[in-house]
Amino acid sequence: MTWFTDDELAAHLRDLESQWVERKRSAADRSGIRRNICAFANDLAGGARVGVIFVGLEDDGRCAGLDIDDQLLGKLAQMRRDGNILPIPSMQVERKVLEQCPLAVIQVEPAANPPVRYQAQQLRSLRLAVGDQRGLYGRVTPANIDTGTTDYRNPLIAEIMRHLGFAQRFGIGLPIARQALQDNGNPPPEFAFSPTHVTVIVRPAT
Repeated sequence: MTWFTDDELAAHLRDLESQWVERKRSAADRSGIRRNICAFANDLAGGARVGVIFVGLEDDGRCAGLDIDDQLLGKLAQMRRDGNILPIPSMQVERKVLEQCPLAVIQVEPAANPPVRYQAQQLRSLRLAVGDQRGLYGRVTPANIDTGTTDYRNPLIAEIMRHLGFAQRFGIGLPIARQALQDNGNPPPEFAFSPTHVTVIVRPAT
């Protein structure tokens, strides 16, 4: 399945009745956009077609005049891997100018293995606990754990995880997580330390 060309997107732009098109004036309704992504990934309209979400477009098709900058595109693209939609959907986010209107265009492919679920509504609190009889390791302490200080019990596994894309760069995981939670409207993560384990509590957005 291939993504739509600009000409095809422009045709969708004018089709106010299409079941495969959603319009959003801005990216403020993040929950709504995630639900739309899930709906298209689950092919709820049928037809095994790519669904399109136009961000920067009024419901009646008028241009909202939204500033489509890199920050906005990054926030929309982050929805693919921020853990709220599982399994991870196949989608792309691009800036387009269609019929003189600047837009963020999200294209979503039907999932190979549905259902795709929007998880955030199901969480009251998420508790992630990692246990080890020796507690924190090496240079890492409760005072510096959130400052980029790193130490690894198994450097080989850590390097493999980085090459597989599960870690961007050593020492920046917690700052990235804090920023992602802030961008999503969640409270900061809470840390509890004991001699044998660290508990991280991530609470839902209010």
